[in-house]
Amino acid sequence: MTATDSQALDRELSLMEARMLEHAAVKELAAFGKLLASKPLDARELKTFFATMGAFFKTVPTGILALALKISDDWMARGDRYGATAMGAYILFADVDEFGLHDLRNGMQRTHHQLFQELTAHLKVSEADMQDPRYLLPVGQILGERTTEYYRHRSIGEALGFHLASEVTSSEEFVYFLNGFLKYKEHYGVKDDADPVLHFFRVHTVVEPMHKSMGRSMIEIYAAQDPAILKQVEAGAMAFCEGFADLFRALNEALSASAPEARRNVG
Repeated sequence: MTATDSQALDRELSLMEARMLEHAAVKELAAFGKLLASKPLDARELKTFFATMGAFFKTVPTGILALALKISDDWMARGDRYGATAMGAYILFADVDEFGLHDLRNGMQRTHHQLFQELTAHLKVSEADMQDPRYLLPVGQILGERTTEYYRHRSIGEALGFHLASEVTSSEEFVYFLNGFLKYKEHYGVKDDADPVLHFFRVHTVVEPMHKSMGRSMIEIYAAQDPAILKQVEAGAMAFCEGFADLFRALNEALSASAPEARRNVG
C-alpha cells in the first residue's frame, strides 16, 4: 500500500467513525447521560437499567474472544503460520481487561463481569431481578443476541465493524455512567470519587480508547489487502449502532417520563 493509499484509508475510517458518532445511537446515549445527571435512579429504575444492560454486556467478552480466534484461524489459513496469533492479538487485547489478565504481576484480577456483579450487589439488584421481565427490557436481550451473531457468525469484516462501533460508543457511554453515579454518591452509597464499587464504570473510561485503536488497526490491515471489506465493516458498525440506539431509546422511555424532553435538548 502506498502512502497515498494509506492516507485515503485513514480518511475513510475517520469518516466512518464520524458517521457512528452522528448516529441516533449517540444522541439516545447522550439523552440517557442527561437523565442520569438530572436525578438519582430509584430502586425500580436501577433494576431496569442493570437488568437490561446486563443482558447485553454478558455476551461481549466471549464474543471478542470468538472474533480473535476467527481472525487467527483466517491468517493461519492464509499460510501465515507464525503470524496468525499476532493478528488475533489486535482484538484479543480488548479481552485482557475483560478477563482480568491486565495485571498478572499482582495475580489474577477481577473480570469485568465480576466487577459488574459487585456493583449490582452493592446497589441491591439481585440475580433474580436481572432475569425478571418486569425489569429486563427486550432490547437488552436483542442486542445481546445480535452481539453473539456478529462476533461469532458474521463475516470478519462485519464483526470488525460491529466491534469498532462498540468501542467507539463505549468511550462515551461509561463516562456518562460514572459521572451520573458520582453526582449522587450518597444516594448510591458511594463513599467518594475513588470508591472501588464503581470500578466497573471507571475502568472502561480508561481502556476503551486503546481497544478502539487496536480494532481500527486490524481493519486497516484487512483493508490494505482488500478495500472491499470496508463495505462489510460499515454494515457491521451500523448494525451495532441501530441496536444501541434501540437500547437507549427504550431505557430513556422506561426510566423517565421526561426522556423526550431530554432528547430534544441534546445536540
